Amino acid sequence: MLDRIKSFRHDVIARYQPAIWVITIESLFAAMGFSITIPFLSLYLYQDRDLTMTMVGIVMLIAGVFSAVAHMVGGELSDRFGRRPIIIWSLIVRIFMYLGMAMLVRIAAPVWAIVFVYVVGQSIGIMARPAASAIVVDLSKKKYLTETYGLLRVGINLGWAVGPAIGGYLATFLPYYWLFGVAALFTVFSFVPVAFFLKETHKKSHEKQSLRDLLVIGKDYNFLIYAGISLLVFLLFGQM
Repeated sequence: MLDRIKSFRHDVIARYQPAIWVITIESLFAAMGFSITIPFLSLYLYQDRDLTMTMVGIVMLIAGVFSAVAHMVGGELSDRFGRRPIIIWSLIVRIFMYLGMAMLVRIAAPVWAIVFVYVVGQSIGIMARPAASAIVVDLSKKKYLTETYGLLRVGINLGWAVGPAIGGYLATFLPYYWLFGVAALFTVFSFVPVAFFLKETHKKSHEKQSLRDLLVIGKDYNFLIYAGISLLVFLLFGQM
């Protein structure tokens, strides 16, 4: 048994840099907090606030568009200012977003206020994703790159698997606004390892980059085809 434990530590735990485990844990709890509340937001807006499902879909569309832009901005900012501060501030914003949502839902605030806080908070909170992905590139050997991204994705998927189950269970005996308080708590769990154990991994370069540099991607036709197919897949997946 002791030999197996040592083998596990050597083959699995020691295989990755400590920062990789930190962002995997961060991604797990962040996804868990998000998925505890947001899958039920559509039901709340439809059943409790009398929005049509068309309007609910438009709200999710707006949030998705802003989040997509925030992804690009988050990547740019993580290259300029480092990975760690972007992740930390995005988590702080998420914590306050959940607390704000809890208060707004509790007092039955106007729908526009709930939507505004959700869209803005989610857009800023999502900036941690490209920064976390960049840490994988910073620290992983090329031969382990895909494997390390897989580990990060496992953390996210596990959070998405557990979160709705917890949210669904809590919703059976707690008001909906309490779920946002639980989400804030899980996001604190996500914040702690980053704040105390994550060191900056980005080596700043004097080379200046801008969002215009993304236009070079237009010359990579294989990537564009992959992105197009991914768009179709997630259009279907988004119906969840």
